[in-house]
Amino acid sequence: MQPDSAVPQERLQQLLYTISVYEQDTILTEHEKNRQFLVSRDQLAGFFRSEVTFRPEKNLLWMKADGTTTTYLLAFPKRAKPRMIFVKLNRKVCSFSLELPSLLFKVKVLDGQVSALDGWCYAGPLKQGCPLYEVPLPNIQGKDICLGGIDRTMGESITETLERIFFDTPFNNHNFYVGKEGLSFPEYHRKYSGKVPVKTLKKIGSF
Repeated sequence: MQPDSAVPQERLQQLLYTISVYEQDTILTEHEKNRQFLVSRDQLAGFFRSEVTFRPEKNLLWMKADGTTTTYLLAFPKRAKPRMIFVKLNRKVCSFSLELPSLLFKVKVLDGQVSALDGWCYAGPLKQGCPLYEVPLPNIQGKDICLGGIDRTMGESITETLERIFFDTPFNNHNFYVGKEGLSFPEYHRKYSGKVPVKTLKKIGSF
């Protein structure tokens, strides 16, 4: 290693900040003005903001991490077989076989817990500009999916976690009316024989 005097001038840099991590506190020191700030974990994570995009899971389109919250976008193409959906009706859990269209989800995870969940339906290939529709299930208003008091713990993968939270957990009767016609979910299911025609869905945006 060369002594400081041998370092080329163009490689010399001015020290702007140092971060000191103590047992209980984290201190950010601004050297130019000789000021110190007590910072929280969230503030420190924001200081070192990062973004990652990759496809490590079958259904995962992208993932973003900013040091505190991780956001996932997942697509579930339409299945050949119907999905079994569970809904609470008068304190009884009832099952409905439903041929859902393709589904798109945005999941936010904070401290190992799902903090927010958005969902949409779509038809055909998922590409820029394709229409997005409201999912015709209870507990959903526009793209917002009410999680209530369910177990939101992150599992082995984001796909497994979403399957458990969305498909395996019973929906309750909040915001019970679905589709353009505003039918109750059981009425909608009965009228369309467990199918979900795209023409019956509310368009709420585009990809």
